[in-house]
Amino acid sequence: MREKDCYPVIHFAPEFGWLNDPNGLVWHDGIYEMYYQSNPDGVEWANMTWSRTYSTDLVHWHSPQEAVLFPDENGLMFSGCGLINSRGLLGLPEDALLFPYTAARHDSVLGGKFTIRMAYSLDGGKTLQKRDGTILDELAPFNRDPAVFWHEESQAYILCLWIDSNDFAIFRSENLEHFDFCSRLTLENGFECPDLFRLPVRDEDGNLTGEKKWVFWSADGSYFVGAFDGYQFTQEQARRRAYLGDFLLPYAAQTWSDVPDGRVISVAWLRTKCVQNQTTGAMSLPRSFELIKNARGYNLAQHLAEEIVRQEIPAKTGEALDDAAIHLSVSCGSGENAICFFGDDSEQPVLKISYRSSTGNLVFTYGEVSEFVRFGWGRGDKISAFDIIYDRGIIEVTARNDMLFHACDYPFLRSTHISGVKINGDITAKSMGLIR
Repeated sequence: MREKDCYPVIHFAPEFGWLNDPNGLVWHDGIYEMYYQSNPDGVEWANMTWSRTYSTDLVHWHSPQEAVLFPDENGLMFSGCGLINSRGLLGLPEDALLFPYTAARHDSVLGGKFTIRMAYSLDGGKTLQKRDGTILDELAPFNRDPAVFWHEESQAYILCLWIDSNDFAIFRSENLEHFDFCSRLTLENGFECPDLFRLPVRDEDGNLTGEKKWVFWSADGSYFVGAFDGYQFTQEQARRRAYLGDFLLPYAAQTWSDVPDGRVISVAWLRTKCVQNQTTGAMSLPRSFELIKNARGYNLAQHLAEEIVRQEIPAKTGEALDDAAIHLSVSCGSGENAICFFGDDSEQPVLKISYRSSTGNLVFTYGEVSEFVRFGWGRGDKISAFDIIYDRGIIEVTARNDMLFHACDYPFLRSTHISGVKINGDITAKSMGLIR
């Protein structure tokens, strides 16, 4: 039985088992479908299966989660995407949900193939059925992670695929059965889990410019801004990274890009540690993407999804905090500054987040251990305002209008009840809210 204390409040994690890449993200009928690679039978990577959850508000996820796409003679169930069959193809109704996925042969290391195949759902995503055959045969060993979307301007479905090393390929189809090769591109340090989407651009004052740019994305949060004509992606500025830190806790993000209001909403696998031998891995909080243009060029901003923001309530003095995620917006001055999180049975903070004005670092201290995270775009670039979400040991931090993002995990705090938050020194709490 799952212990409530090991489970984050607003970050999705499986009730039991292993979780990694989000898969098959598709919006329909007010529901955010989210599938994910899982091992439903253990807490380590094995037996790759797709499991399902869903939400109507991006905070509360349906429980229990159920396995829906299982390994077979064609291989393990690796990453794929989701879309609505809005053009009534493949002999299926227009409201069918389609799921291109990677079948990874069990003996792949010894010569088995990675093929791209199609599954579908006729019951709103509850169950998935596999179609016979492939939509792409193997082009290179281990090629994987199809991302498929409709490109209105060129009137075709586009499929992006990781091929090998830093190489990706783009394919086109009018019928979702046969995809034709269009182009191959090499992206600096790009690896796995491609995505391609178009984003609105704002200026530094927050005004929409009317411009839109295409963004090619890869697993570690590397992103490449450019143009796309339905056949070829043309990179227009150097690689940027959406995440801070050496060991990237977020990985393999996918997007809902079919939300009626036009937002592109991303969720990533957080590579969190196993807790109480029950659950390994969690999802990041969903965030909507846009580009902000400044002297550095186009920069990806990751705003907390408005559905989550709407559910936040102001924290009240003396209110119990252990059953809620804590959302802090702070501005830091000079000198010694710290945000301290206290547990029920201790006068010493269980976690302290300090700000060092001399470097612009945030320092996360627990016990005798300290971890440093440098916020900024170069030496001399110091940031002093941060947005922090604490959720039972999982922490997400953004800065500079959400253009800089960092996530960390302290699994020993997962069962620690936070009874209070204290701010020392020259730090101003602009707001403190709770999300349940």
